[in-house]
Amino acid sequence: MSAAIEVRQQQFAQWRSWATWGCAAAFFFYQFVVRVSPSVFTNELMLDLGITARDYGALGSIYYISYGSVQLFVGLILDRLGVRYPLAIAALMIMTGCLMYALATSMTVLLIARFIAGVGSALGFLSCIKTASMWFSSERLGLMIGLSILIGMVGATSGSFPMAYLVSHVGWRDSMMVLSAIGGVLCVVTILLSRDRSDPVGHSLVEEVENLSISESLMILLRNPQTYLYALYGGLMYIPMSAFADAWGNKYLTLLYDVEALEASHSASITYIGLAASGPLIAMISDRLRSYKKVMLTGSLVSLVGYTVAIYFPMPSFLMTYPLFFVIGFALGAQFFAFASICELNPRQVSATASGFQNMVNMIVGALSVLAVGFILDHISEGRLEDIVSRYTISDFHIALATVPISIFIACVLMLFVKEAYPPEEA
Repeated sequence: MSAAIEVRQQQFAQWRSWATWGCAAAFFFYQFVVRVSPSVFTNELMLDLGITARDYGALGSIYYISYGSVQLFVGLILDRLGVRYPLAIAALMIMTGCLMYALATSMTVLLIARFIAGVGSALGFLSCIKTASMWFSSERLGLMIGLSILIGMVGATSGSFPMAYLVSHVGWRDSMMVLSAIGGVLCVVTILLSRDRSDPVGHSLVEEVENLSISESLMILLRNPQTYLYALYGGLMYIPMSAFADAWGNKYLTLLYDVEALEASHSASITYIGLAASGPLIAMISDRLRSYKKVMLTGSLVSLVGYTVAIYFPMPSFLMTYPLFFVIGFALGAQFFAFASICELNPRQVSATASGFQNMVNMIVGALSVLAVGFILDHISEGRLEDIVSRYTISDFHIALATVPISIFIACVLMLFVKEAYPPEEA
């Protein structure tokens, strides 16, 4: 009888681990939809409210600034309070931000709405990492992060093509209302299904420390040189996603190939399909090689070549951009093993704080890249008589988007200095 009870307890614990991670993954999916959705109605938004590329760049950057600026704080909260209630509150924040966005009549309201949504979205990936590091073993950490990437990138894809389809039928305001309602539902589901755990199942490569204060957690993290190297690598590798895939890629493709925004969104969304496919597959490759570092370096090199071709060497036909962006997206998926590495190179008790520090750098760099591209476009095109939607040329984008391949190249160089963090084989 006792054996049967023990088996049932183990089964329930396993179910609880997947349910808790599932809530975090569902939120990660949702916040990605919210993050990329404005990119599919750029022209409608600019014409409706009369905003310029610089304004749109600021609108994109405010999300990343709010998202990135609270990452370290959010990590500390998750490490000390758990995931359940902070995640539910975050869902309510995004719900509020989407509602304000849908009702906005000025640039000021749009900025406030995106700021609120950005703060709420800050818990997305960190919640996935925290639940994975607490509820699953070290050997499964890479796989769980890979699955989280899969879920998140499917959300990014849903924020591109399906969102563009929805916008084309009901308009961008009603589409944002739908996203707002989904946030309320997710809040309730999170409270009902997720739970917190104080004792981690797995162990990192460094000695675990009990009962850490906030200052002690930060000191452990900030005294580790690898924290800075991996954070900078992640920030540089996030520029392709923030500056191209999330913000300016759709507009550049419509101009380069003379296609409609909906058609361009199909191609741009392929990047996220490639990212989604890469998550679990690259995890298996890293397990086979027993290395995160080799996989990250290879992915960075492939994405460097891919974006150089995408920006400066147009395909003979628009359809050929689909396989190109799939390969780019697949290669970009390798960057997320920086999160597994930074968790392994710091105690598990500060896994969310470590990931939060890295994500903070990612988002701040991403915000600056979106703002920089918009600023460069406006600076180059200043004085032209064309309207705010059609005045930018292909040459303008060639100059502004140079930030993408340059950042990837620097990230490749950084890979030469980071430490391998893949768990060693047990003796």
